[in-house]
Amino acid sequence: MKTFKIDFEPLGKVASADKEDSIMQASINAGVDISSICGGKGKCGRCKIILKEGAATPITDAEKNMLSTDEIEKGFRLACQTKALSDLVVDIPPESLILSQRLQTEGEELEVGVEPIIQKVFLSLEPPTLSDPRPDLTRVIDGIYEQKRIKPRIDFILSKKISSILREGGWIVTTTLRENEIIGTEPGSSDAKFGMAFDIGSTKLAAYLVDLETGNMLDAIGLANPQVAYGDDIVSRIGYAMEEEKKREELRRAIMNGINGMIKNLCRRNGIGKKDLSDITIVGNTAMHHLLLGLPVRQLGLAPYIPVFKESQDIKARELGIDMVEGGYVHLLPLIGGYIGSDHVAMILATRIWEEEEEKVRIGIDIGTNTEIAFAKEGKIMSLSCASGPAFEGWGVKQGVKAMSGAIDKVSIEGHDVVCSTIDDKPAIGICGSGILDAIAKLYTSGAINDKGRLQEENSRVRRSDGGLEFVLVDKEKTGIDDDVVVCQSDISSILLAKSAIRAGISIGLEKMGVNEDEIGEVIIAGAFGSYIDPESAVTIGMLPDLDLKLFKQVGNAAGVGAKLALISRSERKLANTIADDVRYVETCIHPKFARILARSMFLPKPKIG
Repeated sequence: MKTFKIDFEPLGKVASADKEDSIMQASINAGVDISSICGGKGKCGRCKIILKEGAATPITDAEKNMLSTDEIEKGFRLACQTKALSDLVVDIPPESLILSQRLQTEGEELEVGVEPIIQKVFLSLEPPTLSDPRPDLTRVIDGIYEQKRIKPRIDFILSKKISSILREGGWIVTTTLRENEIIGTEPGSSDAKFGMAFDIGSTKLAAYLVDLETGNMLDAIGLANPQVAYGDDIVSRIGYAMEEEKKREELRRAIMNGINGMIKNLCRRNGIGKKDLSDITIVGNTAMHHLLLGLPVRQLGLAPYIPVFKESQDIKARELGIDMVEGGYVHLLPLIGGYIGSDHVAMILATRIWEEEEEKVRIGIDIGTNTEIAFAKEGKIMSLSCASGPAFEGWGVKQGVKAMSGAIDKVSIEGHDVVCSTIDDKPAIGICGSGILDAIAKLYTSGAINDKGRLQEENSRVRRSDGGLEFVLVDKEKTGIDDDVVVCQSDISSILLAKSAIRAGISIGLEKMGVNEDEIGEVIIAGAFGSYIDPESAVTIGMLPDLDLKLFKQVGNAAGVGAKLALISRSERKLANTIADDVRYVETCIHPKFARILARSMFLPKPKIG
């Protein structure tokens, strides 16, 4: 089959593509991270490229809908819709590249007793003789029994190697036990015992390296989820995986490559060998959990959104393709339902929101494409999810980008003066979730929009464009994209829809708990997005209740903290299972007043007087 060379500039990377491959597919093969939210359907307009040299397939109707006339004249195309007809030179604009993102790994730590499921047993054995002809494995098991009073079984693959390891070590060996199973053997003496906890998010991965002897975290790393090349939002990935089993396996391999890359990175920079990595815990939302395991996901995309199973799992790492000690296991924390996964269980575990004895309700919220909210009062927990959509991740926002270098993350407006801060203090290339939330709050308090979220044309920075009214945040001369950065009317509508889903969820949850807003004792905001938002801005636009700001507590990646707790303590694993079993799950969309509450939540609240 005829193949063509595609030169991706300014990265200097080259890929080969046949006539059936889109430029997006070629970029994935070459490791070029071009932004995509819709999974290559031509519906998001994020994968803009510029054809500099060569011939390509004609522009499609999808491209005509997503690109302006000016962009088409300049040679802009969508990578997912364009195929090569010759060798190509392609320029990728900064706003289309997935640059290094601000990835939240830190979370507020909780101290618990260290009860690792892993132990190492050092053995100095007598070699066999004619008078003591016990089999090699029996000799090892007897040695362990003498010390631990347990007779373990052994991983079958390791049993094939035990004889050579014993003789290589001169009958001095170290065994790694998980419960009552030998999962690792090595010649000589070693007490190194490490584990890793993973939080597998839709857009970001976080990994934590932990000393299982002390429970101390040694290192952490964040990574953009490799699956974003197939679509930023979970719905797109579910749709992709539903097309055929081969595509589901593509998504599984992508996440496995990300996990193994993080393992390799953390082990290398901490001088740890694979044989010393003896336990792994993983948390994530239900869809990511299923994609990670290669489970069917069709039923997750259709009501009533049922997972294959919800119980915690212990799976041999080699069955998943994860690199660790040869006989090691991966422990996946339990799910709650189709839209509430083990990351929510881990958040509850880490924040202990049920422990307060006072009568006021505590709320734990992790804001994202799917926002999960837990309500706790007098030891009882209720949870629900809100389909807040990917607006806070950039979809539905004209110049929305990830939290990457050059993204506007904070906005201040005083009179006619607009001050925008960007990540890494780079020229603005777009606006990330915390920035757009901040911008709308400031537009409202400055009078640039009304309580219905409509831009006011009399404002000096509001102008009319082909797409309608828009507010200029940063003038073209000060940006890094050769264009103004603006907030347009459709951006505001997208954010108001997202915030209304969250506020409706909070309202329904409070009603189900039989309390009102005055009885809220604390609101815990967890997760990467929640770490960077300004709670005052979230209150201003009505996403969060109008409470004393002292009642809001931002705790960082609580799901990651929960995964670490389960890694170092078998009691925490049992507690996670109890949480998943005991949480009362509420489906918001079947609430009789849901549509009315959602519509009411769309408005911007009038500020309190006094």
